[in-house]
Amino acid sequence: ITGDVNGDENVDILDATMVQKHATGKSDLTDEQRAAADVNADGVVDILDAIMIQKFTVGKVREFPASKKSA
Repeated sequence: ITGDVNGDENVDILDATMVQKHATGKSDLTDEQRAAADVNADGVVDILDAIMIQKFTVGKVREFPASKKSA
C-alpha cells in the first residue's frame, strides 16, 4: 500500500516517522519500504514524502501521486 511504510495496512503517523528517520539518516528502509514511502513518486524518499504522509493522515491529501502511477 502506498504510504504504508511499516506494513501494518494503515497509513498513519508511524509511517511518516519512519520516513523522517530515513530522511535524516537515523534508519534505513528495505526496498519494499522505500517503494511504499516514495508517495510523491519522484524516485527519492525524503522529508517531502513524510510531509505528504502527515497531510494524508489529517485529511489534507486524499491520495498520493504514486498511487495514480501504479493504477
